[in-house]
Amino acid sequence: RRFPGANVQGPFSPVRWSSEFALPDTMAAMRALNMRVGIGATLADIDNGRDYARWQARQMRQARRG
Repeated sequence: RRFPGANVQGPFSPVRWSSEFALPDTMAAMRALNMRVGIGATLADIDNGRDYARWQARQMRQARRG
């Protein structure tokens, strides 16, 4: 499954975006190119307006807490 409208080429072309396979596919593509990969903090996945609204509300709650 690919993200609708995505025109991805190169090492990211086999990645099944917006799915539970996105990270393992990306890692496999990078390993195939002998690239080193590091994992950082998990961030919100924003694919649509509802996701953005949820993220924005969370940001506002965190800002109020200081």
